Amino acid sequence: MPNATLLITESSSLTLHILSDIYVFLAAVSLFVLFYLVKFIIIDETLSQGVKLTSRAIFNKFNTAISGGGLFLMGYYAFEAVAVLQGRSITTAYSLGAHACLAGIQFCYMCYTWLRGEAIFDITNPRLLPFLRIMIRVSPLVLLTPSIVALIILLRGPSETLTLVSNVTFATSAFLVSSFDGVVCMSFSIYLRKSDTTTELLQADNSRFRITCFYGLVTTSFEVVTIFGTLFAVTRASNLEYQIVMVAVRAFLMCGYGSLVLLKVALHRQKVARATLTLQGTQNSRFSSTPRTKSSQLG
Repeated sequence: MPNATLLITESSSLTLHILSDIYVFLAAVSLFVLFYLVKFIIIDETLSQGVKLTSRAIFNKFNTAISGGGLFLMGYYAFEAVAVLQGRSITTAYSLGAHACLAGIQFCYMCYTWLRGEAIFDITNPRLLPFLRIMIRVSPLVLLTPSIVALIILLRGPSETLTLVSNVTFATSAFLVSSFDGVVCMSFSIYLRKSDTTTELLQADNSRFRITCFYGLVTTSFEVVTIFGTLFAVTRASNLEYQIVMVAVRAFLMCGYGSLVLLKVALHRQKVARATLTLQGTQNSRFSSTPRTKSSQLG
């Protein structure tokens, strides 16, 4: 029996170290994606378009939100690579760092989705627009509160009251993100369903909005999977089972962030393509009008 217990312990320890290595890999992938994003912002969006490289051009609200999300994502995986080895019920500096980074990821996701989709929300669900604005404004406090509670637990030690408060704050933040996801899914789905038939939608920037809706729905789907996956993980009695499920769940955060980066790239390419077509149309118009001018002069 002691040998069997020892084998189980060693097996669990080995599995946790493998999970830690997976988090390190995810952190490396997120760093690569962040490097690509920075390159895309500086070269593709700025320099190649003849725009002067200034802090105002680089650090606009769109770039700040999506780049901040990438930094928080990388930090989240880095902290989890250590926290996974320390147990699910133990609050440490590493788990606290992971909590704070998760709050940053969720806030950046909500801000970027809001910035890209505000006009769409105004078209599809104008009555919910004030509600969404309130959600964005209160989100920093709601999302950071679990980290603040975790910091108090780290400094003062765990207690039943603090554990209850921690669970409530986590549930509240999850409810906020879930509600936001629900409105986003509903609004983007309505737009895609009606964009080819409704006059009001056809008069909008239809092609860009359709791109935003498609990638927005993909991102939101990954967020929903993350939330429900987390709910499933907390029902696991074994720490090892919990950690295995959570690795899979947290990998979906990378997928969601990747879809936001792809959204940015797709919108830029659509903008360049439209500008190219406009320029070609102008040149063709000038070319076709030149013979008329000469013939009129000869006549």
